[in-house]
Amino acid sequence: MAPKGLLFLAALFVGAFLAFPGSTTGQLLLAGRQSPPPPSRTVNVTVYVEGTVVVYVSHGHPNQSSNVTAARPPPKMEITHTLTDKMPNGIDTVAMRIDFGGKADSLLTTGDVIRTPITIGLSATQATQLGLATGGSKSGRRLLSEAHERARRMVLEFHNTRRSLQQAKSLLDLLRSLNVTSLGQSPKSSVENVQVLARATNKDLFVVNGQQQNISSLTFVFKSTSCGVFPALNATAVRQWWFDGGGIVATMQRYYNACSYNQVTFRPENNLVFDVDIPCMGNVSMGIYDLKNGSGNGRNLDNELYGMVELAKQYLQTNQPALFSRWSSFRRKIFFFPFNWFNKEAATFGGLAVMGCSAGAECYTWINNGIQDQGVYTPVLFQELGHNIGLSHSSRWDCQASIDGIRNVNCTWNEYGDPMDPMGTVPTKDIQEDLTCTNAPQAYKAGWARPIANGQLNLLVDLKPGIPRDFTLPPMALSPNNMLRIVTDGTTNNNATSRALFVSFRVNQAASGAYDSGLGSDWTHFAWVHEFNDTGSGIPANLRSPPVVMAALVANARQQLANGFAVTRFTQVLSNTSGVSITLKSRTASQAVVSVCRFVNQTEEGWETCSDGIDNDWYIYFYNTEIHTLVR
Repeated sequence: MAPKGLLFLAALFVGAFLAFPGSTTGQLLLAGRQSPPPPSRTVNVTVYVEGTVVVYVSHGHPNQSSNVTAARPPPKMEITHTLTDKMPNGIDTVAMRIDFGGKADSLLTTGDVIRTPITIGLSATQATQLGLATGGSKSGRRLLSEAHERARRMVLEFHNTRRSLQQAKSLLDLLRSLNVTSLGQSPKSSVENVQVLARATNKDLFVVNGQQQNISSLTFVFKSTSCGVFPALNATAVRQWWFDGGGIVATMQRYYNACSYNQVTFRPENNLVFDVDIPCMGNVSMGIYDLKNGSGNGRNLDNELYGMVELAKQYLQTNQPALFSRWSSFRRKIFFFPFNWFNKEAATFGGLAVMGCSAGAECYTWINNGIQDQGVYTPVLFQELGHNIGLSHSSRWDCQASIDGIRNVNCTWNEYGDPMDPMGTVPTKDIQEDLTCTNAPQAYKAGWARPIANGQLNLLVDLKPGIPRDFTLPPMALSPNNMLRIVTDGTTNNNATSRALFVSFRVNQAASGAYDSGLGSDWTHFAWVHEFNDTGSGIPANLRSPPVVMAALVANARQQLANGFAVTRFTQVLSNTSGVSITLKSRTASQAVVSVCRFVNQTEEGWETCSDGIDNDWYIYFYNTEIHTLVR
């Protein structure tokens, strides 16, 4: 006979579902009362948990073509949310992937501490497998295995109660091991039901007030003798791409020194690299992993990914215990492995990284290198570590030309479409010698660069209608004070999220490894206009609202078709009655003069009130979600 407490819980559990016979959620049914519902119906088991949010972003290998209008579609970005908590030993971490719904991408940030109900769905058939269709009478249900009986008791005890994340995960793992819940299903919640106990406030490696930041990391380059996997890449090769002093000029150390204006360091003593030989298959705290076929848990690569973390810890515990004791003092952990060495579909990502690292959670990055790769594609790694800081991708709209001259037809969103930023897709001339740095809004977000004197503008306050103002911008390579930031939505608080345009000037530098030494001849000496609706708050960016390329400005119409991307004037219509027009008046190797004008009439005559005497044969404006580029 089952204990009375469990019988009472079972009755409550059954009654809760019988109370909603018309709902889309399935019902737990008393034996013999009526025939089972269709298998498509589900029974929800709800558990309340607390933990720290970790947001991951992953994507396929980028299109490395130098042709910005290439037809190859950009790799798909995937955002996933994980709830984490420290295990009782204070070293290991329990992690559970949770589907919070689409709104979570904008509302939850890595480091947020939350309390939330999570729901595990069971079909009516699966509920029957646990003997839940009998109302708790042991004599009325079929004999269960010991494991099924344990799962049944946990479901009845856990439902509608608060549990540790580790307890909730133990229930989920048990159900999955019994095939009593869908292997491909993550527990569900919704942001409307999330209680935020503490918002992430730490700024991690964002530069604030010029204070230098020092990156620290542990990197593990895996091989597997038992699998027969011997990648060409090893720790020695990675160090050559990491640090200055060898045959590689465009190292990660050089990237950070150059692009952050020496405000972020990547020193050898703080960034250690190890070769690690790991078993092909095994069992870790997350469960079974399988490096040959992938998805040892039957649904995703979580066991392989977190298994590598555990195997890396085991390596240090055995071989360098003193270093292992300092594990938490290294902010980033980076893992290299050719996940697709046997099963080409095992991993769809080229890189997977935490979006915005937090003191309350581990900060991981996995790189899916090719088994024959002898080096590191540094722009990709710089992008993944940029996600760790809290930077989003750099994007643009791709539009095709039509025969009537209107170029805004068949516009598609290119998540990685900025060709001037490693957070987009840069066409690097020589990956060993040259590097291309971030665009103006990304440098502003990271705290690496800022507006010139009087370059922080509020359109409605600082610009009089019809009266252009000229600004002189240095190349971003020459000074961290190098841009205009023009708030266009009337927001007056510079620390608030605002709709804003950024204007900057990019010039190729001749020296190998110098800032923007990777800019080709087709991409140098342009004034760039981006829109980015975020601030330098030190909080990770919203991945769904990245910086967007609006225009590359040239000084005269003869240059505008050099690569099919540049225009002579950018005009943004902000409402039915106003907008802003930006032109590049002149440029040299050391400066660009741009003119910014606010207009108050949407007609062509209104734009012409901002005329600067230049033959502006093209204009471009962005209105709502469409790009309009017209030939006059």
